[in-house]
Amino acid sequence: MATALASEAMFVAMAGERAYPRARNLLNQSLAIGARLQDPRITGGTNALDAMCGWLTGRWDLARERGKEAERILRENCAGAWWELSVARIAYLGGLLWGGQWTEYATRLAQFTEDAENRNDLSSLATYRMNHGALSLARDDVEQAERDLQEAQLILANAWSTRGYHIPHFFGTFCRGQVAIYSGNRAAAMDILTRELPALRGSYLLRVETIAILALLLEGTLSIACAMGPAGSGEGVSGLLRRARRCAEAIRRKPAIWGSGLAMMIEAGADAAEGRPDSACGRWGDAERELGRAGMLMFAAAVRYWRGHVTGDHELMASAGVLPQ
Repeated sequence: MATALASEAMFVAMAGERAYPRARNLLNQSLAIGARLQDPRITGGTNALDAMCGWLTGRWDLARERGKEAERILRENCAGAWWELSVARIAYLGGLLWGGQWTEYATRLAQFTEDAENRNDLSSLATYRMNHGALSLARDDVEQAERDLQEAQLILANAWSTRGYHIPHFFGTFCRGQVAIYSGNRAAAMDILTRELPALRGSYLLRVETIAILALLLEGTLSIACAMGPAGSGEGVSGLLRRARRCAEAIRRKPAIWGSGLAMMIEAGADAAEGRPDSACGRWGDAERELGRAGMLMFAAAVRYWRGHVTGDHELMASAGVLPQ
């Protein structure tokens, strides 16, 4: 019963913020059973699903704390609880990544990757390789990020059905989008906009609020990247920027506690692309406050950097952790 309650909580939380109170109630019931029975598998498994509920609703601190605790309980007490351990680790890593705690993220990712390799856990290993792409880009190594994606795709070809569009396919698309933006590959960015995102819309994944917001973030930022280069010209530029603003507005309409800062960030990028730096800086300032409130420290630092870059404020850029060239 405890396992069923916690599993149901995760499925409920997929609907996002509005569904969280019900998910929280189910999780509390499961945790109470585990505490009464002193059963580490129930307690560890429920904490893992609690962490995933945190990830599904943008509660990055909850994803980190419960994921870390679940990982410890399951690893120390529960032989063979690989599914629960995988859920705990994925939620834990997600909380670290989106919360901007990249030093711990890099350490844990390396540990979890080694364990998955030793156990030939292909599903987890593919996820970890895709997640490593973010670290490769942070190290300014685009080629390694592309190799990470290629390796993940090869693993998935052996671990997942080739039919349909599944969660690993989405995160592969998301990672390719980041690589395209970072490397300035506008042809690849446009290909994702015109070919891969329509495939996502044909799936059921956009019913998951977190994935829906990340998809809008990807579409909005790709649209701005394409508008800034030769891939967009004339009416194409204005159309792409309107598309980015529609993405921002769609994020804002969702009740997610972490969405408003991302919407402001997209709008600021569109303002900058239109040659309106004052408006962009105002929106970046608002975005920094909202992103900081949501615990998304890396995103908050990024918009602080761009505000300093546009205004020529080297101190502001340095405070974001980036020294001006």
